[in-house]
Amino acid sequence: MPQVRSDWLETFLAAVETRSFTAAARRVHRSQSAVSLQIGKLEAAVGHRLLVRGPGGLRPTAAGERLLPYVRHAADAVEAVTHALTADTPRLLRLGLPDEYADGTLTDVLARFTRAHPQTSLEVTCGRSALLEPLVLAGELDLALVLADEVRTAGEQLAEDPTLWLRSAAPEGPPDEGTLPIAVFDQECSWRRWALEALESHGIDYRIVFSSGSAAAIRAAIRSGVAVGLLGASSATRDLRPFSGSASMAPMPTTRLILLRADRTAAEPAATLGRLLSSALNAAAAAWDPSAHATAPVGTP
Repeated sequence: MPQVRSDWLETFLAAVETRSFTAAARRVHRSQSAVSLQIGKLEAAVGHRLLVRGPGGLRPTAAGERLLPYVRHAADAVEAVTHALTADTPRLLRLGLPDEYADGTLTDVLARFTRAHPQTSLEVTCGRSALLEPLVLAGELDLALVLADEVRTAGEQLAEDPTLWLRSAAPEGPPDEGTLPIAVFDQECSWRRWALEALESHGIDYRIVFSSGSAAAIRAAIRSGVAVGLLGASSATRDLRPFSGSASMAPMPTTRLILLRADRTAAEPAATLGRLLSSALNAAAAAWDPSAHATAPVGTP
C-alpha cells in the first residue's frame, strides 16, 4: 500500500469541513486541481472512495467517516509537536464571534485553542455579524466568525448550520393548541426574518412573547418552556430539543458560517483557530439529523 502523506490528510480534512474543493484549496493554499489530485491519491492509497458530491456539497462516504476521527487526531498531534518544539513569543489574537454563537459549542473550542497556544492571548469580541465585519476590514479584529447572509465580504466557509425550531427539553412547554408563542431577536437578523416569514407563509397563528438582542436570553426563554424559537443547530444547548407539530412547514434555510481574516493576520495561530472552529461547528451540526428535521413542523409539540 502506498504511504499516506500528512498533506493528503490535511487536504481531506479541509474538503470535509468546507464541503468544497474550491474552499479547501483556499484553506490549504493550493490550487483546486492540486486538491482534487491529493484526494485521489489518498483514495488510491487507502483503497476506498472517501468523498462524494451531494446537494449540500462534498460529503464523506462511510469509509471517509471512519477515517475522519483519525485524521483529526493526527492534525492535533502535529500541532502539539509543533508548539512543543517552538518557542512562541507572547502574542494577541483578536476574534469576533456573533452573539448567536458566543457560547454553547464554541466555548470548548476556545479552551482547546488556549491549551494548544499557551503563549497566545485570545481577545474575543461578541456582536452582530454586520458589526464585526467592519472591525476586521479596519484591522481591529484579526478574525471573525460571521453569518454569510449578514455581511458583504467573502470569506472562508467553515460550516453550514441547519436551522431548527427548538423547544425546551423539559416536559413543560407551549400549549398544544392555540396561538403559537415564539421567542425572537429584537433586531432584524436572518433567524428572526426566516421565523416570521415561515409562520406567515404557512398561515400559522403566532404571538411574540419574548424578544431580545441576546442569543443567551432567547435560549433561556425557550428553555423555560414559555416559547419556541428558531436557532442554528450549532448554537443549541442540550437543554433544548427540536420542536415539531401538526402544521407541516417547508425546509428552513441553512446558516452559512464564514471566517473573515484581516489582511495582516499571521497564518499561525489563526489557522489553528479556524480549523478548530470549523471542526466544532461541523460536528455540532452533524449531531442533528438534517433529514429528520428538514421539514420542522410548527403547531403542536
